[in-house]
Amino acid sequence: CDGEGAVSSYRSALGKAGVRLDTASKKAHVPVVERNIQTIKERVRGILRTLPYTLPFNLLQYLVSFCVISINREPSTKRHDGLSPRELFTQMKLDFKRDLRVFFGGYYQVTLDTDPTNSMLARTVGCIALCPAETRSGSVKFFNLSTHSVITRGQFEAVPMTQSLIDHMNGLSAGQKHQVRLDPI
Repeated sequence: CDGEGAVSSYRSALGKAGVRLDTASKKAHVPVVERNIQTIKERVRGILRTLPYTLPFNLLQYLVSFCVISINREPSTKRHDGLSPRELFTQMKLDFKRDLRVFFGGYYQVTLDTDPTNSMLARTVGCIALCPAETRSGSVKFFNLSTHSVITRGQFEAVPMTQSLIDHMNGLSAGQKHQVRLDPI
């Protein structure tokens, strides 16, 4: 822990829960933490290079979340029981069909939350996959391309990415104050 006031203010509450804070002095380096941060940055850079469009800056936080969630799903090499940090924390085993259904930045048709009707309104909407919602149902957070909002849904289907979608995402990115570089962090 870096001694930041926000974390240190929870010292007594964390102590009651059996968590011991080990604070570092200002400008001190904690090699284990720095290596973990480096791993997250490498994953973010790797995914950014695979996207066919420039990621809008407001979606960068979801890419970081996706990378951290993915890392926490991997079994720890320091444990002998083969459990991942996610499994230890949530008591949920990783299920391929539930937990690994999307990849970051992919294009999906997502079912809207509307009551079944006989109207001609659309029942799905085009979205970009962001990160798992980490629910027992396997819901995923998506960027709704129509409303430019983040929605969470459990029913969706992958569809091929089109050039018009790539152009749309590049346009969104170009219109933002901050730009995501291929090496954002």
